[in-house]
Amino acid sequence: MLPTGAAAVCTERELGETLGRLCEDSVHTYSETIKEGYATLSGGYRIGVCGSAQSDGEKVKSVYSISSLCIRIPHAVTGVCGELLDEIKTSDGLISALIYSPPGEGKTTLLRDAAHKLSHGEEALRVCVIDTRGEIYLRELFSDGIADVMHGYPRAKGMEIAARTMSAQLIVCDEIGTAAEADAIISVANTGVPLLASAHGSSLSDIMRRPQLKRLADAGIFEKYIGIRRLGSGFSLSVDTL
Repeated sequence: MLPTGAAAVCTERELGETLGRLCEDSVHTYSETIKEGYATLSGGYRIGVCGSAQSDGEKVKSVYSISSLCIRIPHAVTGVCGELLDEIKTSDGLISALIYSPPGEGKTTLLRDAAHKLSHGEEALRVCVIDTRGEIYLRELFSDGIADVMHGYPRAKGMEIAARTMSAQLIVCDEIGTAAEADAIISVANTGVPLLASAHGSSLSDIMRRPQLKRLADAGIFEKYIGIRRLGSGFSLSVDTL
């Protein structure tokens, strides 16, 4: 067993065989997402895939000669979102917030726990989770609540549907940042549905250097920007308002 964060050195053949087994000997089924650098398996497992690309301009046509894999194993961590919920709950309901951190600090874990907590219990809300890459949903957490999980939907389209047809009281979305997503978020904000989203960034100034996130800030979409860091078995939060 390797320590957390450690890497194992493998041959190209071993990597290819590992990817094949993880994909149940059907790598071609995952070819579209592999071109985007990942494959998502059932149960929320995600494999980062690196190799040689055959490209046409900016478009990757295929990936071959796999040189490295990064396997992320999801865990059903609960009871860590209390401080986050305190930040987004008000006497008038929920507010929109963006949580951010560098990769690997637990943004998805925190979003998952918040969606689970808010969609269960006597005061459960209709939470709509846009799970584009299949990383948020875990059956053991969401099988008995009232969350609507939109598996595989592009984030922009999923948010539009959640607000228009699913009567969402909160939309949860991981790793936003494109122009299409910013368009959808601004449109959803006009419906009054709050959004809890995440983005990669080491600081608020880092977030503001990303054009589409700066655009959302200028539009006043998020009432709070919440930086997170792992702290023992929980999280440390740094909260800013603009």
